[in-house]
Amino acid sequence: MLALLIAAIFVLSLTFFSGFLQRGATQKRVGTLDDFVFSVEEDLPRQVFVNGFRTIFILDDRIASTGNYQSNIQDVFQEAFFNGTVYGESQSLLVGTTFSEIEETLRARGRKISANVFITSPNLSVEQNNPWEVRYLLSANLFIDDVAGQASWNKTIVVESLIPIESFFDPLYLVNANGFANSFVQGDFSDLPAHATNSRYVASGDAPSFLQRIEGNFSDSPYGVESFVNLNELSAHGVGVSSTSSVVDHVYFSVKTEGCSVSGMPSWFKIDDEHLIFYGVACA
Repeated sequence: MLALLIAAIFVLSLTFFSGFLQRGATQKRVGTLDDFVFSVEEDLPRQVFVNGFRTIFILDDRIASTGNYQSNIQDVFQEAFFNGTVYGESQSLLVGTTFSEIEETLRARGRKISANVFITSPNLSVEQNNPWEVRYLLSANLFIDDVAGQASWNKTIVVESLIPIESFFDPLYLVNANGFANSFVQGDFSDLPAHATNSRYVASGDAPSFLQRIEGNFSDSPYGVESFVNLNELSAHGVGVSSTSSVVDHVYFSVKTEGCSVSGMPSWFKIDDEHLIFYGVACA
């Protein structure tokens, strides 16, 4: 009986110890996969950013080279992200940045740790929710499971990437000023002469947003930005100028509303009545 008791204790101890080891191995495996899921969620915004930045760069470059605004840009963003093309043309800059290539990169990383990775039902939206950044928003279902079947994750992910417009040139200048380039540098019109001379930008609710400018849409936007067109700079680049028009960029490059001179400002500076109040100035 004593021998049977010792044998029973041995079997129970062995069973408990084996279970303990198995639970420890499972917990370690779950931890490894949990870290992998975290790294995927951390890396996806960077990968989406790269595609978005390069797509906008391509559009900006097309405007500079053709002198024309670009149409249907929301469709272009989808095409660039999912197909790697712009208006049906392959783009070397987009190689390695498309959705399928991003997914394959993640699958390759998963295979190194014996995990399967699937991203399904992707949906991309591109918009502006502030004047100074383009917002890329990718939602999708992320499924990751262990090859051995020890653990799995199934969740909806929402990836946000914010692309600053300061990296790009203003399409209004590229189209209407013979390719003269003016980048979106944020300014402060408390020093109005310097602000105007340097053609810096401020947020303005009656101006078009950056995305609207790409399409040549001059409608006002809550995320609009505007600058003053330095007519001396345009003249120096061989561009004919209108000396009586308001130099607020979306006014000057569209309806050319007449403006008045302002005391203390350069002789070329004219501003329309609608913007006098916004900038806190009066006609001289």
